[in-house]
Amino acid sequence: MISLFLALSILPLAPSQSVRFPSAAEVARAVKGGDEVEIERVAGRLGAVRLARIAVAKGGKRDERVAALRSIPLVADGWAVLPDIAQLMLDQDGEVSRHAAECARQIAESLSRDRVEHDEIPLDVLRVAQAMLGAEASNATLTSSTRSSAVFAVAALREVTKMDEAAIPRLLGDADPSLRRAAAESLSPGPAAEAALENVLGTDSANEVAATAAAILCREVPAQAPALGRENNAERRAAKLGTKARDRLRALAADPSIPLADRLDLLPCLRLGAGGDAGVKDRQVLTQLAQSKSEPESLRKRAQALVSQH
Repeated sequence: MISLFLALSILPLAPSQSVRFPSAAEVARAVKGGDEVEIERVAGRLGAVRLARIAVAKGGKRDERVAALRSIPLVADGWAVLPDIAQLMLDQDGEVSRHAAECARQIAESLSRDRVEHDEIPLDVLRVAQAMLGAEASNATLTSSTRSSAVFAVAALREVTKMDEAAIPRLLGDADPSLRRAAAESLSPGPAAEAALENVLGTDSANEVAATAAAILCREVPAQAPALGRENNAERRAAKLGTKARDRLRALAADPSIPLADRLDLLPCLRLGAGGDAGVKDRQVLTQLAQSKSEPESLRKRAQALVSQH
């Protein structure tokens, strides 16, 4: 199958000899200079197809190829070369591969249903790109950052085209903790994702992955108990966490090595403390955090507010 980029690349360029497009070296200088206005100006004059030609050039200089990849998300037609950028993630140059993945993620995240309809973006282009990105997210020969960017790109494209919803959950069993964490962050909302996240929270060997799952499950739980009968779905879900998940939740809340943002997000689940021994243990953890002088002030205050409602 000939890619969209290759199909476009065989079309003749503008015939006028008076038009001079910026060179690959000029793109690299603009990016190196860090002036966003200049980068957008140069990128806009070239457009996505010409920038992609620079990026995929096997004999091209690394800085020029990387600069082109950093510029493509700034042009309106970046979506047109998304399959080719996805393919470039397999490039033998690790820096090019990494920047290709980030480029694909930025393009995917810039798309919306309204934009796809307004710009009449062909859905088959997005489907092909999504399938390629999904395959590369599963490719263990690529680096963690490259694969994670691919996961986020696949998840972003979910908003504008159909996808295999089992693709991302499968990555929760990958050997790479960074990829499992990206997969947890990218699950499609719903009961199946909630069950998967609870399983990750209770069983994943990496604390950072379990903490991400906990934060997602708990961040929408209100800090204050609502009136009886007014509980939201997040609160009802958190109250039903199994023993393994709740035990892990307490351990993560008390672990200073866990990112503060995740700890703050997961704490509200401990307010819900199920009855009996589980509720007592939840309160103990909150009390310890509220009284600990070694914990960040924001965490102490959150714990104090929550323990008062037990």
